[in-house]
Amino acid sequence: MPKGPMGHGPGAGRAVEKPDDFGKVMGKLVHYCRNYIPVIIIALILGAIGTICQIIGPDKLKDMTNEIVKGLPAIVNGRPVMRSVDFAAVGRIACLLVALYVGYAVLGYAQSWLMANVTQRTAQRLRESISVKINKLPLKYFDKVSYGDVLSRITNDVDAIGQTLGQSLGALITSVTLFVGALVMMFYNNVIMTLCAIGTSLLGMVLMMAIMKTSQKYEPSPVCVVGC
Repeated sequence: MPKGPMGHGPGAGRAVEKPDDFGKVMGKLVHYCRNYIPVIIIALILGAIGTICQIIGPDKLKDMTNEIVKGLPAIVNGRPVMRSVDFAAVGRIACLLVALYVGYAVLGYAQSWLMANVTQRTAQRLRESISVKINKLPLKYFDKVSYGDVLSRITNDVDAIGQTLGQSLGALITSVTLFVGALVMMFYNNVIMTLCAIGTSLLGMVLMMAIMKTSQKYEPSPVCVVGC
């Protein structure tokens, strides 16, 4: 266990530490979660499927709008609405939309519930392992390390690991699926507009980086700010 600065409360005065070997740390975390890996995979798949439902929804809403718009010329010419709009097709699309958005909500809830269970059980195993480790430590260790540092590792660090595992992993898969799915749907609907949108975004990023790089040399130095 690496040493931290002395303090009087949980994590008081502790600097943010980075692991010396990130791969080794992740390997240990995977080892603690090895019994829950199938559940994590299922949760991530459910989240990805729910995101796909969310992406398909607007496209089906477009189809519903097109069905209604088809009957507008006849309505303007005085034809009854019931004979102008294909309400059977509109109803089918509406039912599909309801199924998609309900599926998105249910799958999102299932993913959150599964990841919350995995997170809490993993955090419990970590705390139990830390408790066993502390009971094996010699008393002279606590003369060198502050009580606040030890308590912080039991509470704050374990909570941070659990929060990262429960939220960041699911959010990463959802974001990647949303990005790829949205890009595919954009190309499916209109290639030219998609290329224009991507080109505009890239151009904006290049201009932003150029402006930031140029404006940095005009920033006052900290000495000038304090002195002035």
